[in-house]
Amino acid sequence: MYVYKYDKHSRLAKCKARLVVRGDQQYKHLNRDIYAATLARRSFRILIAIAARFDLELLQYNVVNAFVYVDLDEKIYMKMPPGYRRFGTVLLLNKALYGLRKSLLLWHKALSIRLEQFGFKRVPYEPCCYSKNGILIFFYVDDIVVACRKQQQLEA
Repeated sequence: MYVYKYDKHSRLAKCKARLVVRGDQQYKHLNRDIYAATLARRSFRILIAIAARFDLELLQYNVVNAFVYVDLDEKIYMKMPPGYRRFGTVLLLNKALYGLRKSLLLWHKALSIRLEQFGFKRVPYEPCCYSKNGILIFFYVDDIVVACRKQQQLEA
């Protein structure tokens, strides 16, 4: 995927490229689990109401290129996109990329494991919400929201 950034005078400022997998062309396994839970709209509203009721600070983060931090658990190859200098080159992926069917599930598992290593416990019946000592962390894909008291924010 190519993105062109322009300045306020409509002059080209920079060119950016992101390698994205065409998941629609990926072979579909019938017995493969690719479902990853996401935070429901209703749950998000409840968490915001809890934060308002208990006067919690909300900090929002976006994990840049989140899927690239996750190792793949199987061998996946992809062709280079059109316009690449070496036509016909095939890549063996080491990390999950945007567009890959399994990327969201792998990212969710990796983030959950990391949060549990830091001592956070999953909120029952809500797989995208964790808590520890009055700190709530909830996430939707690569967006993370932390709800905590002002004092806890300063200590961290």
